[in-house]
Amino acid sequence: MLSRVLTFAACALASLVLVAPADASAKVGRHGRVGGGWDLPAAGQPGHARGVLFNEDALPVLELTALIREHASLGVPGRRGGLAGVLETLPDATGFQQTIAIVRGRWIADPHGDGYYEAVFLQPNGLGGLRVIGGMRGAFDDDPPGPPNTVGHFKGKWAAH
Repeated sequence: MLSRVLTFAACALASLVLVAPADASAKVGRHGRVGGGWDLPAAGQPGHARGVLFNEDALPVLELTALIREHASLGVPGRRGGLAGVLETLPDATGFQQTIAIVRGRWIADPHGDGYYEAVFLQPNGLGGLRVIGGMRGAFDDDPPGPPNTVGHFKGKWAAH
């Protein structure tokens, strides 16, 4: 999955800072807030995060979609893991979205599902590698897994480099 995302991203990416969202009246900008739904992994299945990045004017400019995976805690209390996903422009009138960046990060949660996350935004550097073009960090709240498995929420701040 990630190799497909990298291949697609390498073909379709421009610079995050100056890319216009689908609604050209809202400029992406250099920083803002982020928020959305956060669902921790449960029953051996990955979780997911889906949210929106807002610019300095509080206008929605990009969408975030990511898988959340859990890693072994190695005797440390709480839960922890990684997240991997993409940033995309908002859908235009035809539903088309352009991938802007790859998102990679980590998270840690207490046994009650409260925690924090941090992630970087990556783009191909033209030399076969990736360069960091920005990042985000914040907090989330998701009830521990169990019937029913509810979806929590996350919020935070983002910035472009």
